[in-house]
Amino acid sequence: VYSYSVTGPGGFSHQLNNTAAVKDSVTGLSIGTYSTTVFDGQCLYNTTFTVVPFTFSYTLTPTSPTICTGNPTTLTVNYGNTTPAACGLSSTGGCASPSQITVGTGAVVNGTTSYPSIYGHFYRNARHQLLFTAAELLAAGVQPGKISSVAFMVNSIPSGYVGTLPGVTISLKCTSLQQLSSSFDNTGLVQVYNAANYTPVVGWNNHSFATAYEWDGTSSLLVDICYALNSGVSWTSNPVMPATNTPVIRCVYDQDDTSPLCLSTSAFPQTSTSRPNVRFDNCGGSNPA
Repeated sequence: VYSYSVTGPGGFSHQLNNTAAVKDSVTGLSIGTYSTTVFDGQCLYNTTFTVVPFTFSYTLTPTSPTICTGNPTTLTVNYGNTTPAACGLSSTGGCASPSQITVGTGAVVNGTTSYPSIYGHFYRNARHQLLFTAAELLAAGVQPGKISSVAFMVNSIPSGYVGTLPGVTISLKCTSLQQLSSSFDNTGLVQVYNAANYTPVVGWNNHSFATAYEWDGTSSLLVDICYALNSGVSWTSNPVMPATNTPVIRCVYDQDDTSPLCLSTSAFPQTSTSRPNVRFDNCGGSNPA
């Protein structure tokens, strides 16, 4: 048997005594701090909670530029963008007019036989994971909200490069990590891009998502890029791609001639403080109106 008591501003008082209910609810609360007690027949529990106003900004726009005195008019309300409560695939569409935000402006480049190189084919299979902290994303101009594509810059493609890569996938994940270790993170990855074949080109290589991914603005973002084992062909070379030096490890990669690497749990990736430059297509969270 339980007894509940809630008291607060303006003489508010709520009592529920000698009930078998394991929870109670109250309505009609004003702004302010409340005290509550719960007695279970043996112990008395006390706590406080505060009711605060929900504040937001909005823009009112008349549907007609001319308003006559005394006549009604219709207003449209725009509440602006919202920050997603959690990361994951968007249920409210993509970005109609996304901003293109580049994270990383460094000019460090790989050689034609060295990594990291997102589309590298010096081995017949390659996988990369890149970590971007919330501070890095926000400083570059990425808004909490939707990411609808990622792109990777290629400076040059060596003669004799294989050309087309099979089974290219991109997955995203929000994480609390600030740096990576010498292992791939396979837990909680959300696949946002899957192409049976992809042929890299010189310039920005854009990969548009079928469904936008929502970023909460506070988590780090892990980007996983992989292509399938290119069996039946010989290894060739790596496109030359610009990267930016990071203060800690924010890039891990692996390459292999015989074993598939995508979502592999047995791979032992190498670490790098050079992270390939990335461009995100991004827009704020959906207007709640």
